[in-house]
Amino acid sequence: MNGNGASQTKLKVVLIGDAAVGKTSLSVRFTEDKFGDNYRYTIGGSYCTRSLYVDNKKIMFQIWDTAGTERFKSIVPFYLRDADVAIVAYDITERNTFENINQWLRLLQESAPETIKCALVGNKCDLLEKRQVTTQVKHT
Repeated sequence: MNGNGASQTKLKVVLIGDAAVGKTSLSVRFTEDKFGDNYRYTIGGSYCTRSLYVDNKKIMFQIWDTAGTERFKSIVPFYLRDADVAIVAYDITERNTFENINQWLRLLQESAPETIKCALVGNKCDLLEKRQVTTQVKHT
């Protein structure tokens, strides 16, 4: 229990995906309610938090923003090891970032706990005129 009688839960959230898909933008938007369109590449990883109350329960989101460059991909499994949630992000204006999702899902399967919850996020939806990834599903 914390000082006001509410219980607290910590959730470790890890953002993964190719470089420049907007992982840092997502974490800053969630934790600081700010938006920028020009961030530097993340080196290794960065960390931020935000707490919210839901049904008198305090939830502390521990956000780990991982680097998406090939150079740092080998350390991503360390972030995933005890994660509760993984957000796999891709850039709707860069088709190759969508095509690389399977690599990130494989990394999740190999490194994350079996109980992890996962979400797929198509980012940069404000750039519709540059969209390279459609919203249509192909049925086979």
